[in-house]
Amino acid sequence: MREFPVTQQLPKKLITPVFTINGIQLLGVGIALLFISFHLWILFTKEGTFDDGDSIHHFLYAKYAFSYPHFFIHQWAKPVYVLFASSFSQFGFMGIKVLHLILAYVTAFFVYDIARLLGLRWAFVAPLILLSMPGYVKIIFSGLTEPIFAFVVTAGILLCLRHRFFWASVVFSMAPFARPEGLFFMAICAGFLISNRQWKYVPMLLLGHVIISIVGRYIFDHSSLFWLFAENPNAVIKPSYNQTGEWLHYFYGLHEYMGTPLFYLLLIGICATIYKAIYKNKRLGFLLILLSFLSVIGAHTIFWKYGLFKSFGLLRVIACVLPFAAIICLIGISSLMSLLYRMHTRVLFPVISTILFLILIYPFLGKKYSFQLDQDFSENANLLMSKKVAQYLQEHFPKSMYYSFAPAIPYYKNDDPFNWRVRQGLNTKIKNYTIPCNAMVVWDDWYAKVEGKVPLTLLEEHPNLIHHKTFSTISEYGKERKIILFQEAR
Repeated sequence: MREFPVTQQLPKKLITPVFTINGIQLLGVGIALLFISFHLWILFTKEGTFDDGDSIHHFLYAKYAFSYPHFFIHQWAKPVYVLFASSFSQFGFMGIKVLHLILAYVTAFFVYDIARLLGLRWAFVAPLILLSMPGYVKIIFSGLTEPIFAFVVTAGILLCLRHRFFWASVVFSMAPFARPEGLFFMAICAGFLISNRQWKYVPMLLLGHVIISIVGRYIFDHSSLFWLFAENPNAVIKPSYNQTGEWLHYFYGLHEYMGTPLFYLLLIGICATIYKAIYKNKRLGFLLILLSFLSVIGAHTIFWKYGLFKSFGLLRVIACVLPFAAIICLIGISSLMSLLYRMHTRVLFPVISTILFLILIYPFLGKKYSFQLDQDFSENANLLMSKKVAQYLQEHFPKSMYYSFAPAIPYYKNDDPFNWRVRQGLNTKIKNYTIPCNAMVVWDDWYAKVEGKVPLTLLEEHPNLIHHKTFSTISEYGKERKIILFQEAR
C-alpha cells in the first residue's frame, strides 16, 4: 500500500479549522465578560429598586399572585409579567433582578440573531451596544415591566424575520399583556403578515385577548366577556395629572437613556435604516426594526403632548425599544465602516475598536448621562426614609392595621399589602371611615397626595386621628420629602 511522505502537505480544505475567531470577535468576548462581571457586582452589592413606586408595586403583585390568583390576569399588574415574575419574586426583590438579568442577556442574544439575519457585519456588536446603554442597565435591576416586555417583542420580531409566522402571531397576541405598547406591535405584526401574504395567521393575533377574556369571565367572574375593554385602567383621554409635555421630550430622553456616543450613532443609524428600508435587499426586515422603534417613541410623544391614556412623560418606556435602538446603532456603525472600507481593510479593526471603547467607557465617565453608581443602583432617599418608617411601625405598632398608599411601606414591613386586615389603601374615602382602634395612617407627599388625592388637611381635620410623628429627608434632587404618621385616637 502506498504511503504519503511525512513532508507532503494536505489540501487546504482539510486543514482549515472548523471555528476561527478574529481580533474583533475576541474583543467582543472580552467586553461581554466585563459586562457580566459589572452586572453581577451590582446584583450582589446594591439594593436599589430603580424607583420607589411602580417597581415595588409590580413586585408585590407578582409575589402575592399565588395567594390571589386573579393577579395572573390583573390588567395593571400585567398577566405576562406576573406569569414570569411570580416564581422568582418568592426569593425577594433579588429574585426579580435575577429574572431581569437573565432575560436581558437572552434579549441581547436575540438582538445578535436579528442583526445577523439582516446581514449586518459585526452582528456581535449589537448586544454589546444594548448592554452598555445606561438606561437599559438601570432598569434591569428594577421590578418594572419594561425588561420583560423588551424580551417578548424582541422575540416576536426575531420570529417574524425567521418566518415563523404562527409563533410570531402567538407571541405578539400576548404582548399587550406585558405592556400596553404591545398593541402597536400587534399592528406591526399584522402588516408584516399581510405583506408576506400570510393572511391565515392574522386572526391569531387576537388569541391573547380571547384567552384572557374567557379566563376572566368564567373563572374569575368578571362581568362580561368584554371586561378587558370595560375595565382598562389606561382608557382615559383627558390628562390624569393635569400635565402635558413637549414634542421633543422623548427625543431628549433617548440621549439620557442611551448616552452621548450611542445617541449620535442612533441618529446616523436611523438615516441609514431608512435608506436600507427603501433601496436595499431585506428592506422589509429593516422597515420592521424601524417601525418597532419609532412606533413606541412616536406614540408616547403624542400621548405626553396631549395628556392621553394617563401619560405622565415617564422616560422609562424608552427601555421597551432599546433592543431595536441597538440594532439601528449597529446599522449606523456599519454605514460608517463602509465609508472606510475603500481606504484599507486594516483601518477597520482600530476604528471599530475605538468605537467599542467609547461605547464601553462612556457609562463610567461620570458625565450627565453616565452611571451615577450610588444614585442609580442604591436605595434612594425616599426609600431609606420609608424603611425607617416601616421599622418604626414594626417596632412600636407591630399588630396595628394601617392605611397607606406608598408601596414601599408594606414592602419593607414584609406585609401582605392586599390583606385588608393588615393594610388598606389610603384615599379620600377615609374621611367617611370609622378608623379601627389603634390603627395608623401613613401619609406621604407623593403617593398619598398625588395618586391617592388625599390632602394633608383632610387627615389633620379628621376627628378620629391625631398627628403622631413626622419623618423627612432631602431627595437626590434637593427637594424635601415627608412621611407623616397619624394615629387613631378615641
